[in-house]
Amino acid sequence: MRNQKQAVLIVIYEMKLSNSPAFQSVIRQISSGIHLIVYDNSSSVMCDVPTNDFLYFHDSENKGLFAAYNYAVTFCRVNQIQWITIFDQDTYIPSSFFESLKLELQDDQCCIVPRVKLDNQQLISPFVVENALFLFKFRTKKETVAAINSGTTINISFFRKDQDIFHSGFPLDFLDYDFFARVAKMNGQIKVLPVTLIQDLSVADYRQVSNQRFANFLHYESKFIHAYYPSRIGEYHLKLALRGIKLMLRGFQTRKVKLILGVFKGRDK
Repeated sequence: MRNQKQAVLIVIYEMKLSNSPAFQSVIRQISSGIHLIVYDNSSSVMCDVPTNDFLYFHDSENKGLFAAYNYAVTFCRVNQIQWITIFDQDTYIPSSFFESLKLELQDDQCCIVPRVKLDNQQLISPFVVENALFLFKFRTKKETVAAINSGTTINISFFRKDQDIFHSGFPLDFLDYDFFARVAKMNGQIKVLPVTLIQDLSVADYRQVSNQRFANFLHYESKFIHAYYPSRIGEYHLKLALRGIKLMLRGFQTRKVKLILGVFKGRDK
């Protein structure tokens, strides 16, 4: 191991920092050798605690998660920090996380990811991209292992120093899909950590998200399919059709169904 320096990034949005479950967990667990970065995407400053022990940056423009992540990566590169762990503001982190992570920091690993569940104990990460996007599984095709952003630890030295690790083409939704699709193309090794986090996922239930949030999700989902799986667009449309039928059966989801129809007509581009 050439460098054991670590950093942790927490991205907050319209939540007081002191109320963030991730911040509450991290501040209790991390040792003095781990750098903490808090990136605030809120319209106004949400930092309500002293910043003596961590780096705080406020970006009222809210350019997207990719900007927050690349900001932290740049900080790590300047300060010769090899590893960075990313958390959403509403991730619940068990007390064993950092001790378990420390045992897995090996140079040949590209990413280290924990298991992540929702409050209802549904496992949402890690996952196979193809299984998440399409109805049919083809065992002869290579599977792309991915994870949600929160909880992911990245070996920054695995990537070229002159390139952004996260791309602006997916500023929020499908940023994780895009990242892990590129990791797969680079044959990066992914280690699953024997620790489980609890996450509040904003698009876990389509019925609960706003129409605008749902429209953004569809746009970047479709963009990702066209970029990485152009030969399987028909399969994706079939899954979209079933998604629309489910929303209609649940009632009061007319606008979301129209947004799905817009994907078929190409209006999401």
